[in-house]
Amino acid sequence: MACSTTPTTPSPFPGVPIEGVNAVCDTASDWPMAPTCAAAISAAGLSQSGIDFVQYHFGRYCAPGAPCPSAPPNYGYLVVHFKASSSVILIQVQADASGKVTVVDFQPFSSIPPGM
Repeated sequence: MACSTTPTTPSPFPGVPIEGVNAVCDTASDWPMAPTCAAAISAAGLSQSGIDFVQYHFGRYCAPGAPCPSAPPNYGYLVVHFKASSSVILIQVQADASGKVTVVDFQPFSSIPPGM
């Protein structure tokens, strides 16, 4: 009796490739001045090396349960997940009036509010 095996295929990375980085992006914004997903990735200077995937969201990140001021309409943020470690970073970006996107802040990502 012949043995047959079904080849296993690795799970696909989430998202779509943008500048070589797999990205899961918010699909629509009511904020016409908000940076696009591609512009945020480009401004952050991310490259495929070492990155598993990136999440992009419009607005400003607020940890669950933490007070959160309203975000200006020209803000967005990236949550960057790395392949070789469980480390995750948060990168806040903003667009100026001409549409140029720059990094405002980056820090280790924690979904836990400070002081808890």
